Amino acid sequence: MERVINTLSKNLSAWGRRALVQTGDGLASLKEVVLDNGNLLLSKARVTVSDASATTLQVIQSRFGSRR
Repeated sequence: MERVINTLSKNLSAWGRRALVQTGDGLASLKEVVLDNGNLLLSKARVTVSDASATTLQVIQSRFGSRR
């Protein structure tokens, strides 16, 4: 009986270590995906702000430029 308990204990330890490693790998992968998506969103936001700034500048120039 003691042998069975020792064997089960060793197997559970190995499974636990394997689960921890796989969980760590999964979290690292998830972190990369989140960072990539965050960078993509930031890039899109920069483009949107740049477009809005250019449009605003054009409107201002057309309104005030026509009075000169």
